[in-house]
Amino acid sequence: MIIMKRKYLYILSSLLVLASCRKVDEYQDSVDIQNLKASYTISDTIKINVAPSSNIKGLQWKLNDELIGTNDTLNVQLGAYGKYTLSVSGTMDNKEFNKSIPLEIKPYIAAGANVSDLYATKLYEFTPAPGQFINELSTLKSATSILGNEKGLLSLGAWGGYMVLGFNKRVNNVSGKADLEVKGNPLPTWAEPGVIWVMKDENNNGLPDDTWYEIAGSESGKDGEIKNYEVTYYRPSQIKSAEDIRWIDNKGNSGVVKANTFHRQSYFPSWIRGNQYTIKGTLLPNSNLNKTNPQMITNMSFEYGYADNKTDANGGDLIDIEDAINAQGNKVSISGIDFIKIQTGMMADAGWLGEASTEISFVKNLNPNTP
Repeated sequence: MIIMKRKYLYILSSLLVLASCRKVDEYQDSVDIQNLKASYTISDTIKINVAPSSNIKGLQWKLNDELIGTNDTLNVQLGAYGKYTLSVSGTMDNKEFNKSIPLEIKPYIAAGANVSDLYATKLYEFTPAPGQFINELSTLKSATSILGNEKGLLSLGAWGGYMVLGFNKRVNNVSGKADLEVKGNPLPTWAEPGVIWVMKDENNNGLPDDTWYEIAGSESGKDGEIKNYEVTYYRPSQIKSAEDIRWIDNKGNSGVVKANTFHRQSYFPSWIRGNQYTIKGTLLPNSNLNKTNPQMITNMSFEYGYADNKTDANGGDLIDIEDAINAQGNKVSISGIDFIKIQTGMMADAGWLGEASTEISFVKNLNPNTP
């Protein structure tokens, strides 16, 4: 009898819990999220809102637990592919709610009659460092302009700013010749070298989630080059107009990316969330930077192996996959690559010229039809 009574109480309590859960679920579902799509691509503005807004108080939007908005309508851009968790919470009719919404950001893939497989056609990530062209020449939308043709131009900002691109066809490693052409806009006396990294899609999932290998340039191993360098950039007090951007590195140094009178928009990337962000990579030496004459500051190009470094008969920097090295600095053998990362290599203040910032016009596959 006691056993039967306990079983009855257990069943009754379980039903009550289930009924309670249903009420909570039904209530959570009554919070109306509008204009939400199943997925977005890099460069899309994610604009969603909660209705009816008049009944909602204390609204909070969070992305992976980071607070990103408190208004009824959320406008946000995400500069990297991947899956995110967006949550919205608050009170409606004096009852608390908290909904989690999965978000998928897909790479931007160029398409159309003017798109050629000879060029990088996919954008997986654009994370520039602060700089005078950020939010002006360089936005998430303009980052797509360099895909599939030779008509774009993009600045990566100060040291460490980078973008990750992919190809429709694998760039094959052909012995004895260059495999890639990376075009920037260097001048005879002004180069802004960028470090290049390459990756093969080893797991064949179409995503740059395998191993990055650095292309060893002429400065690899020389004084002034620093591997595993890190810089943290800090959000300024306001992001509506130009203001110096503070930074510190992992070597005990600090400084600012200086605002100038030529570019008055904010230099901090508008789509970067949080009060700071950290970039990692390889620092190139400032050995070719000459500031003796403030009116004629020069930065001569390095010998080879970098982006936005120097021009040749083909118009851009020629890159050989044979020069790829691993994290230990040893050469690696790669049959071909599917992804490329380009990253500003110098931390340099060039006076009235602004910060040294690698620019990219296009990335070309020189061996698209080679087996």
